[in-house]
Amino acid sequence: MELIPSVVGILTTFNPSQDLLDKITLLSKQCSHVIVVDDTGMKNSSFYNAHEFFFTEYSDIHYLENECNKGIAFSLNRGVKLAFDLKADFIVTFDDDTHFCNDYVYRCLSFFSNNRSEPVGGICLSRGEEFCFLDSGFRVKRTLITSGFFCRALVYERLSLFPDEYFIDLVDFYLSLEIRSNGYKLVELSDVGMIHMVGNMKILHLPFTVNVFNHSPFRLYYQVRNSIPFFIRFWRIDFVLCAYILLDILRIPLKAILFEDRKISRIKYCFKGLWHGIKGRMGRLND
Repeated sequence: MELIPSVVGILTTFNPSQDLLDKITLLSKQCSHVIVVDDTGMKNSSFYNAHEFFFTEYSDIHYLENECNKGIAFSLNRGVKLAFDLKADFIVTFDDDTHFCNDYVYRCLSFFSNNRSEPVGGICLSRGEEFCFLDSGFRVKRTLITSGFFCRALVYERLSLFPDEYFIDLVDFYLSLEIRSNGYKLVELSDVGMIHMVGNMKILHLPFTVNVFNHSPFRLYYQVRNSIPFFIRFWRIDFVLCAYILLDILRIPLKAILFEDRKISRIKYCFKGLWHGIKGRMGRLND
């Protein structure tokens, strides 16, 4: 009789809202354990105290609170390390701004069960993008985002995990290329299984299409800065992708000037990110 694999779900959050409890409950019905990593910081987060009854009632839900805002990479690493301790066979990660279906894990497990011979490093269900899928019901991707990312725990064990020094942006692309450089494939299934919100995105239909995300100005610092070490590390793995990402040092300031508000603040963060990226100064930005 085949054993049922242990799946550990990791939910990262920052300034969580009430609906996080619903997402935890939904994920707990699909996983052996759920790990919640709150990156708000102990001095600023009262979420656990307000819902302590919820977290103490269920032994399979684990709440971790960072002492201060450490970034998405640190939070994911903390969750993955606890998943190792819980003897996970598979790990699935979600952001708190992602809505996912009630059989997300089942569909991912089914794919792995039906494709045992394929060197698949990680998969996710579709977000409903208008792309062409093969008759097989999936497509091989260059990168996957971390929210909705489902993979074997042993894949994480063979990698250097997420780059703490990136703090937030390009963390998912970093993991994707680490996985690919170890000989694994990344796969997106054709089944629509989640909705992932990306800032206050607007799509501008000019003679060409422009996606404007309207992130907080400080995010531009990390987007510009991290593109430089990302290119240096992975250009041999996927030069075209790395070159495209490196163009963010031009593309992001240009979009800020043309289409976004708080232009001066955004440009300042872009130039600071460029300077720190060239100098190799990483980690959290301390204004």
